[in-house]
Amino acid sequence: MIKGKLSDCQKYEACHPKFKACFARLAAIAKNFSAGEIDECGARFLCQSYFTKPAEEKKLEVHRKYIDIQFLAAGEEAIYFGNAADFSVKTPYDESKDAEFLEGSPNETLVLKSGEFAVFFPEDAHRAGCVFKSPREVQKVVVKVPIK
Repeated sequence: MIKGKLSDCQKYEACHPKFKACFARLAAIAKNFSAGEIDECGARFLCQSYFTKPAEEKKLEVHRKYIDIQFLAAGEEAIYFGNAADFSVKTPYDESKDAEFLEGSPNETLVLKSGEFAVFFPEDAHRAGCVFKSPREVQKVVVKVPIK
C-alpha cells in the first residue's frame, strides 16, 4: 500500500509501467471532475461522487487482476486496510468483478484528503469510503490499473 499526494506522484511512477500516464490523467481529472467512467492509459478511471458511510456498512475487498489507485478530488474519507492473508474469505473471488470479499476488521487506517491518493496492490485488503469524524460528500477517482 502506498499513500501520497498527487503533487508528489513522480516518486511512485516507477512502481508500474502505467503509473506515470495514470497520474497525469488523474491530474487532469482533478482540475475538471465529472462523474463517469473513462478508459485511457490502458486503465479504467471510475469517477464517483458519494457520501461516506460507517465502516460496518462497507465491504473489505481485494483484487487479483488490477491495482487500485484511489484518489480524492474533494472531501475526506477513512480507508481501513491490512494484509489479505490475515482475513478469511466471506465471498469467493468473482473474476468478472475482479473482487473477493473478506471477513474481519483491519487494524490499520488511513485518511485520504483532497489531493491525496492510495495505491492498493493484490495483497492489500481495503475497506474504502468510510466516515472520518462525520459523513462527508467526496469526489473520488478509482483507477483500475491492470497488473500485467
